[in-house]
Amino acid sequence: MNKIIDYKLFNQKGFSLLELVIVLTILVIVIGITSSIFVAMIQNQGRSLKEQEMFSQISYALENFSKMAQTAKKDVNGSCLGSGFINATYLLTHFNASESFYDGVKFINKENECVEFFLDTSGFFKQKIGALSPQNILSTDFDVEYLRFVIDGNKSIQASQGGDLTQHRLSILMKATINDSRGPQTRVVQTTVSPLELNTP
Repeated sequence: MNKIIDYKLFNQKGFSLLELVIVLTILVIVIGITSSIFVAMIQNQGRSLKEQEMFSQISYALENFSKMAQTAKKDVNGSCLGSGFINATYLLTHFNASESFYDGVKFINKENECVEFFLDTSGFFKQKIGALSPQNILSTDFDVEYLRFVIDGNKSIQASQGGDLTQHRLSILMKATINDSRGPQTRVVQTTVSPLELNTP
């Protein structure tokens, strides 16, 4: 019985060097392809997450702005918008001469606080409430290329004047960009709001 076992062990053939080299070459190629696909998937996932984060932050910022702008009150004594704009609801601020648009808006919110939303000189979308320091609304990872505010679709109007029966509309247009290894990704969003309080004389 031992002789049969020994005979079987000695008569088994192994792999030749050529076969081992071919198998290893195929294995390296498969691993290379798989790893490059895996790396590309991770990069695409990272890019998608950045885009989703940008879209989420922009949506939140515009929703916050819209809620405040809809509940804006008339400045009956000029304490927020200034004495030249008594009974106005919205006052556009931060005129951008090169673009011929206003980069900010000021109004009184439902808590009777003077609120301003604007694009600062560094390109950050900010919110200022009362005497508090302005706060960034979006992450500094995003570049806001422009932020435009328009009243009633007319970029030459600086304030929504009270006393008329027009229900004024305030539009905001924002272009934001995020940069990554594959180049910039840009989103342009716009929304328009009107005050919930009817404009009556």
